[in-house]
Amino acid sequence: MDAVSFSRAVSSFPTGAAILTAGNFGLTVNSLCAMSVDPPLISVTLENGHLERLRQVGQFCISILREDQAALARRCAPPGTELDSGEIPGVAARLFCKLEQVVEAGGHAIVIGAVQSVADLGGKPLVWWRRTFFGVHLDYPFLASPEVLDEFVRDFAAGTLPKSAWTHSAHVGVSAWYAFDRDADDLFATMKQGILFFNTCVGTVNGPDGGYHETLTRFWSQTIDALVREGAFASRFEAALAAVQRYGEDRDFHRLYYSFDVVRDRRARREWVAPDKTAPM
Repeated sequence: MDAVSFSRAVSSFPTGAAILTAGNFGLTVNSLCAMSVDPPLISVTLENGHLERLRQVGQFCISILREDQAALARRCAPPGTELDSGEIPGVAARLFCKLEQVVEAGGHAIVIGAVQSVADLGGKPLVWWRRTFFGVHLDYPFLASPEVLDEFVRDFAAGTLPKSAWTHSAHVGVSAWYAFDRDADDLFATMKQGILFFNTCVGTVNGPDGGYHETLTRFWSQTIDALVREGAFASRFEAALAAVQRYGEDRDFHRLYYSFDVVRDRRARREWVAPDKTAPM
């Protein structure tokens, strides 16, 4: 297969839009991949002509662009385009890496970086797909409007919501809806009663290995309460939008605070078990 055909073919698979900066130079990269969790390693693909400068510096930063930076990304495209190495605006995250290894392959090289720290700055990432850029859209039907959300909460409280609609993101959104005018203890009591009742209505057994989970319900009540208090939102709907944007897909957030499998722990399901570790910065 020729290079042009291959380049067009691989652009059919989405990848994050990212910029590598090192010393006094920067360039767009592709094929950003998390290679290993322990130790934390990432890889990117660069043209061989950039390797010498990267080796001289020995460390680099990967900036993952937010969806609102599509115009900047288009100016930097295609991958391999050099740009000013000043701080890149509008990023969803930055990964600060030490150059670990370079694997040369044809006209490109796989650069492996040992991640020293990560700055999660929020926002939705920009994705390179079919030779252009797209924002990531997550669809939450229960957040279609304030009225739809109010009805969703009423159906949950009445036990008439379909079982399939009670997802993690729904739990987060409903918790924020209630947190708007409740303190943390009242929020927890409301969510506990609501989940126990809802599970009974939809046939979910609340037992030692499934159904209601005391520790996770309290943990998420505290987490959502803190977000809503800090945000000082003007309405329940705004609180729910912000909570789902932040935590709607963050199902394993609790792992930052527990050293054991709290989900499957029978004691934690039965009674409150406080976090046993501090989340890393």
